Amino acid sequence: MIMDGNKRWSDSNGVSLKNGYIQGFNKIEEIIKICITKKIKYLTLYALSSENIKRSSVSLIYEVLLSEYKKIFDNSKFLKAVKVNVIGEKNNISNKIIKIISDIENKIKSNDKLFLNIAFNYGTDKEI
Repeated sequence: MIMDGNKRWSDSNGVSLKNGYIQGFNKIEEIIKICITKKIKYLTLYALSSENIKRSSVSLIYEVLLSEYKKIFDNSKFLKAVKVNVIGEKNNISNKIIKIISDIENKIKSNDKLFLNIAFNYGTDKEI
């Protein structure tokens, strides 16, 4: 699933880009709940491409991630169900974000109802 359109949504709904990113981030929890209910075992979220990490708005994405991730990843239902694996390059990512990624992966590494791959600073050119 490609997470895209936050800026367009923000513009069309007359809210700040930061609020658009928050709304997009909050949809993750909804999608995860649907996957668990429907017994979908694997989900990959393409959250941030290696090309988009160079945009000026990436600082807003970091800000939202830092402020919002606990709402989803500290949820007890989530902690009992979802195993997270973040794929992508770790270079060019702030140390705070790398720590969050590591904490999330380690906290819930033994779960098996949903395997959630998050592509962050990921580009298909690295796969070739």
